[in-house]
Amino acid sequence: MPIANAFKRQKEFVADASHELRTPLSILQSSIEVIESEEKGKLGEFSLQVLDDMKDELKRMTKLTNDLLWLARSDSNAITLTKEWFPLFPVVNELIRKCRPLAEQKQIRFTVHMQEDIMVYGDKERIIQLMFILLDNSVKYNNENGQVSIKVERNRKNVMIEIKDTGIGIPIEHQKYIFERFYRVDPSRSQRQQGYGIGLSIAKWIVDAHGGTINVQSEEKRGSRFIVTLPQPTIIESEG
Repeated sequence: MPIANAFKRQKEFVADASHELRTPLSILQSSIEVIESEEKGKLGEFSLQVLDDMKDELKRMTKLTNDLLWLARSDSNAITLTKEWFPLFPVVNELIRKCRPLAEQKQIRFTVHMQEDIMVYGDKERIIQLMFILLDNSVKYNNENGQVSIKVERNRKNVMIEIKDTGIGIPIEHQKYIFERFYRVDPSRSQRQQGYGIGLSIAKWIVDAHGGTINVQSEEKRGSRFIVTLPQPTIIESEG
């Protein structure tokens, strides 16, 4: 069918273009690092600012390219899950450390409510990616002097991950669309926060691939609460 063929060609183009962009972006990254290490002491204040701006834009472009390539691979079923048991508490601590630089700029506090011995069964790298997307958003769209709360609970059948913030919230009419690709509640706001409407669609893919659910509860100007539920095998099944 013409529509199916056009959609297939579009996916192939996204995959090919994203893949091809990775090489020049890597070269630019290396070039900037060379300039920074060898010429930084000779550059004036304006030139140093230009260099920093280039690094920021390169970081944005690299992330966008990687996200697009990831989506293209997920569409073609080229991503497989490698499931294992792993402790979640160290993962949460590491993700908080990664988010802390931006959080400190906005004086945002983190609180964690979970047992340190909680074990999770799933693809560790994908679950790390999922939680980073949610934590990164909770910081980006939070208010000054805000708070981010991470809560994890586990029973015999599921692990529940809740990430709650005190940020600007999501209008109710937008909430059913936020997991769609390239959907942005407020394009001007998302652009300021370097968002392209991809992160939450990736998060949903990861949750769906694990057979779980992801939901949002939010009120404009009063924060958002994302709840992820991932089904878990029993300990007997994991040892068998």
